[in-house]
Amino acid sequence: HERADYLRKNKPDFFYDFGPDAREVLAALLDKYTEFGPRQLEIPDVLQILPISERGNVMEIADLFGGAAEMKQAVDRLQTMLYQDLN
Repeated sequence: HERADYLRKNKPDFFYDFGPDAREVLAALLDKYTEFGPRQLEIPDVLQILPISERGNVMEIADLFGGAAEMKQAVDRLQTMLYQDLN
C-alpha cells in the first residue's frame, strides 16, 4: 500500500505518458496491487478481471497502449517504479 501511494503522489508524470484509457487501466492495476499484492500485475491474467476486463479483451486493452509490447513495457515500468527505493 505504501509503495502504491508513493508512486501516485511522487511519480504522477508516469501516468501522463499514456492516454486517458491506458491511464485508467494502470490505475486499476495499481489498485489491484494495493489490495491483493504483486501477483495482480501478471499480464494477461489480470486483464481478465473486473474492472479492467470492462475495457475489452486482452488485445483491445493492449491497443489502448498502442499494442501488446507497449502495454508490457508500461506494466514493467510500473513494477520497476513500485520497487524503487522509497527515499
